[in-house]
Amino acid sequence: MSPSIVQRAGLDDVEEMHCLIRDTLTEDFSSFTDEARANYIDTWSRDQLRQQVSNGDKLSLTASQDGKLQGIVVGNTPEAGVATIIWLLVKSPYQSLGVGALLFEHACRLYQEQGLHKVKLTASNKRARDFYVSQGMQEEGFHPQHWWKIDFWVLGKLLDQ
Repeated sequence: MSPSIVQRAGLDDVEEMHCLIRDTLTEDFSSFTDEARANYIDTWSRDQLRQQVSNGDKLSLTASQDGKLQGIVVGNTPEAGVATIIWLLVKSPYQSLGVGALLFEHACRLYQEQGLHKVKLTASNKRARDFYVSQGMQEEGFHPQHWWKIDFWVLGKLLDQ
């Protein structure tokens, strides 16, 4: 089996990216209400993902192995030296195999190459929070009953250290 390859997402990746977001929200985000899941799925439509992938200012990476999508990382346009990761998702069969760490490492390296000094994100469950802490992120805050009345941790990592 060949190693995972991380690369910038292309328009031909949009359908699989959309399916991964939809399936992950449906299967793994049990703390989210049906309304919240539906909103995120609508917000991250195929059209939105096409715009995301086409916008060179926004981060869109895929991890694949032998041509099969394993995971994605998607981020917003950086602002004032800070990048925001919106999604880092790994398909269930590839979780705990280092794919998420590989995607996060590539994202941080690309952000650092752009001269950014920090990456931030939110996590809605302890497992995700613990993963990001294991990747060198620091917990910067906690928002109880935040978006959709769901608790979120705020995490950040300085890139120049």
